[in-house]
Amino acid sequence: MLKAVHNYFATDYKYCLKNSFIFRYDWESDYFCVNNEGYTFEIEVKISKADFKNDFKKEKHQLFLDKNTKHIIPNKFYYAVPKNLIKESDLPPYAGLIYVEGSHAEIVKRAPFITKKKHDFRKVLCDKFYYKWLNDKKKVNILEYNLEAANNKIANFWINGFIAEKLNYNILKIDYENKKVTGEQVPYWNKKTNAYITTREVKEFDIKDVKFK
Repeated sequence: MLKAVHNYFATDYKYCLKNSFIFRYDWESDYFCVNNEGYTFEIEVKISKADFKNDFKKEKHQLFLDKNTKHIIPNKFYYAVPKNLIKESDLPPYAGLIYVEGSHAEIVKRAPFITKKKHDFRKVLCDKFYYKWLNDKKKVNILEYNLEAANNKIANFWINGFIAEKLNYNILKIDYENKKVTGEQVPYWNKKTNAYITTREVKEFDIKDVKFK
């Protein structure tokens, strides 16, 4: 739902944010954007009729109805819902309606201006975008770390799997002479259990050390 809404607004609008606290610390906007003229839009995403009805318990709806309010509120307000979930007649007079179907969003009722008073959100947005960039950077660092760890595991799996599947490769033996490295482990064949087990001694090998039958 949010992805479809973002696809609709992100191209032509100056600033766009998902799940952010812009107007007040206890007021989370599912989607917030600012157009090139400086007017702000809030889009509330609802996936069920019950969810839609419960939204009217929030204090902000009273603020939308109060034309003389001194509170900071969006210039326009929309509901984004699955196609045909609600009708235009279900909306309060200050709200617009967006239908979402798959990755496509369409405005079926344009929202009127709740107020034309503009507010400067540049400092708030600067903080929001900075922390979003910081969090994204942390996520990228974690992904890069996990990727490096995964690549190391894959390399080890290949070596150990090559040894463990020795019979499948029709290998006669692996020559480990002069291949000792302290502190790691190497599998060796246990005749009693008919399986490879490990010792505490590391021996590395290259493909040239492998002698096939």
